Amino acid sequence: HDGFAGGHARHQRAVLAQGDDLHRAGSDRVAVDHPHDRALAAIGQGLTRIKAMVPVLYKDVDPRLHPAAAHSVLAHTLHLVSEGRLTTDGAPGLDSEYALKT
Repeated sequence: HDGFAGGHARHQRAVLAQGDDLHRAGSDRVAVDHPHDRALAAIGQGLTRIKAMVPVLYKDVDPRLHPAAAHSVLAHTLHLVSEGRLTTDGAPGLDSEYALKT
């Protein structure tokens, strides 16, 4: 048993690797190492709802943890909306549809 710190580090490496996979699917070469960047990359790839993003961004994480992950993604999308980098189809929330600000 490696405790919380070891598990957390393993989780972060898995999420970063997933972000790299998502990034390689895109056409632009940018660093995808921050949760904001991973959310933007996911939306750029057509994953416009949090429920669609979570299974991709957290594919190596126990699905029982996906509801908590969805709230983390929501926090990042809320921040990106407040910065004007994302738009949404109404009030931002778990069921909203997000788009890159053009």
